[in-house]
Amino acid sequence: METRIDRDSRNDLITGLRYENSSLRDTCDRYRLLFEGLQESIWEWDVEKGMYTFYTKKSGYRDLNVIEGAWDYELWNSRVHPHDQGQFRRYLDDFVKSSRKYFENTFRVRSESGEYRWVRARGAAKHDSEGRVALIAGSVLDITDSIEMEQKLIRLAYYDKLTGLPNKEKIKGDFGDITSRNTVEGSIAFIHINIDNLSYINNTFGYSAGDQMIKRFSGFLSEYFEDTHLLSKINADEFLIIYRDFESVEDLEAGMERFFAAVRSEKLLTHSEIRTSISAGIAIHGVHGESFFDLLKCSDVALYYCKNNGKDQFRIYDSSTGEKLYTTIDLINQIRIGLERSEFQMHYQPIVSSRTGRLVGIEALARWYHSKRGMISPGEFIVAAENSGQMKALERWIIDDVFRQVEAWLGMGELDMFVSVNLSARGLMEDDLISYLELMLEKHRVKPDKIEFEVTETALMNNLTQSMAMLYKLKEMGFKLSLDDFGTGYSSLNYLKNIPIDKVKLDRSFVVNIDRNTKDQLLVKSIIELSHRMELEVVGEGVETHFQNTLLGTFGCDYIQGYFHGKPQDRNGINTWIKDNNKKT
Repeated sequence: METRIDRDSRNDLITGLRYENSSLRDTCDRYRLLFEGLQESIWEWDVEKGMYTFYTKKSGYRDLNVIEGAWDYELWNSRVHPHDQGQFRRYLDDFVKSSRKYFENTFRVRSESGEYRWVRARGAAKHDSEGRVALIAGSVLDITDSIEMEQKLIRLAYYDKLTGLPNKEKIKGDFGDITSRNTVEGSIAFIHINIDNLSYINNTFGYSAGDQMIKRFSGFLSEYFEDTHLLSKINADEFLIIYRDFESVEDLEAGMERFFAAVRSEKLLTHSEIRTSISAGIAIHGVHGESFFDLLKCSDVALYYCKNNGKDQFRIYDSSTGEKLYTTIDLINQIRIGLERSEFQMHYQPIVSSRTGRLVGIEALARWYHSKRGMISPGEFIVAAENSGQMKALERWIIDDVFRQVEAWLGMGELDMFVSVNLSARGLMEDDLISYLELMLEKHRVKPDKIEFEVTETALMNNLTQSMAMLYKLKEMGFKLSLDDFGTGYSSLNYLKNIPIDKVKLDRSFVVNIDRNTKDQLLVKSIIELSHRMELEVVGEGVETHFQNTLLGTFGCDYIQGYFHGKPQDRNGINTWIKDNNKKT
C-alpha cells in the first residue's frame, strides 16, 4: 500500500521531471532559435569514418544549397575549387596530425548552380584517449561578398584603374620578391617610359582621347612583352618595365631598338594622323643601384634627359646624364628669368633676290645673351623651352618684338620687304594664336602681308590635320607662309599641293655640297622646278660661296639666304646693312 510519503515523493518527482522537461524544451527552443538565426551551416567531420555531416542548408548571405546529410571525404572535396583542393587537403592533414584544438580554413566551394563561392570553415576538435583528432565540428559561412570587396580594395590599392596594370606600389613589391628570392637568372633593367606629347593630345582632342591613347599603349605593352617582363603604370603617362634576362648591354639596346620600331608603327589614336612616339630612360640593376628607388631615380633622370633632348629616343643612365640633366633643368629655370630681364634679343638675317641681289626679306632669329653664361645657342634653349612648356611665352615675346620692329621700319619708310618668323609645332596647336595675332596687328598697326610665318616639315606633320587648319586661318588673315628646312622631314612634294604655303625653304644640307656633288645639283634643280609648277617660290638657305649663289640662280631659285649675303645681326647691324644694300642698288 502506497504511503503518503511515497505519494509525496512521486509527486515531487513528477513535478521535478515536468520542470526539467519544460526547462529542456525552453533550452531546446532557445538553441533552435539561435541555430535558425545563424547565417552558417553546422557541420561535423568524423575523422575515422571520413564522413562530413551537414545539419542545415544555411551557409551565409547566399544559399550554397548544401544538402543536409552525410558526405564522404572525396565527394565533398570534389566540390572544392580545383585551385584550392591542394591547400584544403594539406590543411586537413596537418590539422589531424597536430594537437591544435581549433580549426579554420578559407576556400571556394561549388554550389548547386555551378557557381563557386568563398566560404570560411571554423570548428573545434575532439581528441581520443591517445590524443588523436576523432571529431571536428563547426560552421561554414559564405564570405564571398567580403572577399570580393577585399579584392576590389586590393585592386584599388595596387592596380591602375584606367589600364588594369599594376601600379608603383605593386611593382615595387614584385621587384622585392624577385631580388629576395633570386629566382631570375641574368640581368635586370628598369625601363622608364613616357608617352611623348600627351598633354598636347589632352588639350587638343580632350582627355578622353588621351585616355584612349594610354589604354591602347597599355594593351600594346602587354601584348609585346607578354609575361616575360613585369609591367606597371606608375604615373599619369609613365610606365615602368622591369626587363629581365638580357645577356649584355648590347642585347638590351638591340631589344630597345626593336621595341621603339614597333611603337612607331602603332596608331594609338583613332581618326588622327598623329604618330606615336615615346621616350625611355634605362637603369641596370647592380650597375646603377640595387634598390627599387635607386633604379627608379636613375631611370627617371635618363628619361628626363631624353624628354629634353628631342624625345622619341631611349638612353641608358650614366654619370654624364645626370650632369647634363641638371644643366638642362637650370637652363629651363633661367628661360623665364631671361625673359623678365630682357636677356633675349632678336637678330635678323637678310634674304635677297637671286636675280637682282636686292633685299626682299628678313628672317627674325632669337638669341639669348645670358648674364653669366654668355651666348646660349638657339639649338639649346629652343629645345629646353619646347620640352618645359615655356615655348608659348618665348614665342609670344618673339612675335611681339618682331611686330614692334616691323612697325618701326614701316614708320621710317624702309620696309619694302617681308619679315619671316619661325612658328613651332606647339605654336601651331595653340587655340588662342589667332586672337593673339589679331591683338598684335591692332597694337602695332602692321599689315599681315608684311609678316611671313615659317613652319618646319616635322612640326607640320606632327598633326597634319590640325596644322593645316591653323595654316588656312593664318592665310585667311593675310599672312604669308613658308615651309622651312624642306627636304629634311618627309621629302615629298606630293602633300605640298594641299598646304596653303607661298614658299619652300630648301634646307642648307642640300646646298652645302652643291658645288661639288652632281647628285645634289640634280636634286636641287628638280625640287625648284617642281615647286615652280605648283606656283611656289623657293628660298635657298645656307649659301656661303659665290659659286653656290650663282648655281642656285642658274637653277631658278628665287631667293638666297646665307652668310654670303649677310650673317644674322642685331637691330643696329641689320639697319646698317639695309642702308648699305639700298645704296648698292
